[in-house]
Amino acid sequence: MFVRSKAGVQTFERMVGDGGKRNVWKRLEDLAARYRLKCPECEKSFWIVPDQLKTSWLDGKFQGYQCPERGCHGVVEWKKETK
Repeated sequence: MFVRSKAGVQTFERMVGDGGKRNVWKRLEDLAARYRLKCPECEKSFWIVPDQLKTSWLDGKFQGYQCPERGCHGVVEWKKETK
């Protein structure tokens, strides 16, 4: 994020200040926990995107997310949350 001019800095400071009141930081943390995965093979973290979906060639069922690192064949299995 780039902030320019005095007005931009003031707006940015206001947004950061409001973040605590609106629980933005906790919501961002929750998003990262849900959508930022760690490859079991190369151990690099990545954000999930639709083109990384890994499905079974046998029945087409969803298996998880393919690691985006070149040459890595790791798949992070998707586990349903139990509440």
